[in-house]
Amino acid sequence: MISKFRLWSTSGALLLCAIPVAGFSATISYGINYMVFATDAGATGKCDSDPGAPSHGKFALSRYNKPEVRSEVLEQFKAQRASGFETLRTIVELVPGDNPSGDFVSEDKIDDPVLNEVRSFTGDVRDAGFKQFILGFGTLGAAAPNCKKKEWGDCFDPKTIAVTVEAERRIIQAASSIDGVSLRLDLMNETCPSDSGPKSANTFRADLIRAVAKMHVASFSKIPATVSCQIERSGDGLATVRQLFHDSGDHVGYFDVHAYPGPTRIEAKALQQAAKSLKGVEWPVIVGEISYGDPDYRRYVTDSYRASFHKDPPEILFWPRHGSSKCHFQLPLPYTLKGAMAEK
Repeated sequence: MISKFRLWSTSGALLLCAIPVAGFSATISYGINYMVFATDAGATGKCDSDPGAPSHGKFALSRYNKPEVRSEVLEQFKAQRASGFETLRTIVELVPGDNPSGDFVSEDKIDDPVLNEVRSFTGDVRDAGFKQFILGFGTLGAAAPNCKKKEWGDCFDPKTIAVTVEAERRIIQAASSIDGVSLRLDLMNETCPSDSGPKSANTFRADLIRAVAKMHVASFSKIPATVSCQIERSGDGLATVRQLFHDSGDHVGYFDVHAYPGPTRIEAKALQQAAKSLKGVEWPVIVGEISYGDPDYRRYVTDSYRASFHKDPPEILFWPRHGSSKCHFQLPLPYTLKGAMAEK
């Protein structure tokens, strides 16, 4: 292959640059989502039968103050970069209150040890040679707009918004203090509002997006940012994110859709609607998550993207699980581009 397009951050904008790189596609840059440094092989073999299996993995960032964890993660970073991945994406999972599992980050306890973990993690992404680092955020429990007891959003606590925003601000400040990193932000993973979603959760999602967008434009306007969107909600969700950023005095730096195979194929229609809603918008649309080792589905999504946007997606990042598996982290580490592509 002749070249790949690579995303570069310059004064808050993303530029596409053709750079000769041997790889699987002439126009697509590939990356990996990295959250855990170890999985429970016994549990991941029971993804459909064990309700606890989806979360059987040891999260890296929240344990990065342990030298043995950092050493192991850095070796995995290096191996993954050597395999061909150009971008690494991780999600900081924020939880209100205590964090007994040790996997997440208590959003009301963003102290120096946490910030040091963020700085060390970011520096190691750089030192492993990744060209891009996407730092994402998610919220859990009462801080999640889709928190559900009986109905979506019924256990969300709006009082957590200010705490979430301040936690993100401090973590982004720590990550952005590391020189030599081309940083992008997903200010709230898979939180785009859509008419296809429950009304109450959409209202809370919009409130949270406005709050994080205001924080972003006030403190980090030169770092490209977005709020990612599940592909089934992207038809109107991407345009809604753009409008919410605009209403907050901010602008998106890129758009991000996440794709996993479901019982019906709705991706083509959703991407057609998204492309129509973003007509005339120059910011790139990446595929920030897609199932690992599923070439037929990847080709279907890529073909649907081409038909809608009349070009290749500039970037595809794999998530380490197969197809519609219920396990969030299913695969052994380190991940490889060859394994993610699964081309014969």
